[in-house]
Amino acid sequence: MAVPGLFWIELGLGVVLLFLSAKAHGRQIRLEREREGYMEVDFMKENPPWVEALWRKDRRRYWATVPVAIAVLLLLGVPTLPLRFGTEPLGNPILGTIIVAGFLWPLVVAFTSNGIQSALRLRTALNQGGRDRPEGPPEHPESTPWRRAARRVTIWYWALVLAIGGVAVVVAFI
Repeated sequence: MAVPGLFWIELGLGVVLLFLSAKAHGRQIRLEREREGYMEVDFMKENPPWVEALWRKDRRRYWATVPVAIAVLLLLGVPTLPLRFGTEPLGNPILGTIIVAGFLWPLVVAFTSNGIQSALRLRTALNQGGRDRPEGPPEHPESTPWRRAARRVTIWYWALVLAIGGVAVVVAFI
């Protein structure tokens, strides 16, 4: 049974979720970088080798996750979503499924996956306490206020991603 406007609701939720998961992921990478003492970077220039290596590994993980997420989400979405999307968009329900489940949601999954991996790495590093770099930054990023703020805002970002993601899933399959 077609649900009027379902495609557009899912597209809107997906876009919000994409931006939010990308922001949460980027924040996690920044926290990892700051924990290592690299407080400033320039995205237009060469950065310290540790930062470049972190970004390179993160990009590899991201682009390795995207095709797997596309395959899984299309396998789950094509049999269930087209009838629910009705004739939206452009009079073709399969096109709606491909746009949402084959393009938008996999990007969200990849950002979320990488962000959670980064959060777990940061948690492990903070629990171990030691630093990999011999020299420290002028201000100590592992101070109690930095840790508290990092933990608190991380929980809020990922809770919001989880909440909006949950709403998107429930709306798609109710």
